[in-house]
Amino acid sequence: MPNHIHFICVITEPRAATRAAPTIGQIVGAIKSISANRCREAGLSGKLWQRGYYEHVIRNEKDYLEICAYIENNPARWAVDRYYQA
Repeated sequence: MPNHIHFICVITEPRAATRAAPTIGQIVGAIKSISANRCREAGLSGKLWQRGYYEHVIRNEKDYLEICAYIENNPARWAVDRYYQA
């Protein structure tokens, strides 16, 4: 989709006792910050990200497969998105 992204974040590292594990908010914030900086370096300007985001904890394989299918099929729905412009 040209106007948003979907991704699955898998956290595999055990939490270190000496430091706090990053939150989902910190991970999403880092993705937004790094990508916005790269876009600015490439000459793009303006607001690139909305303030919030949607998160969902995947709790089982059925949930995972449904979310993967949604992400895989999402670009085919771009033509019916309210922000679509031909």
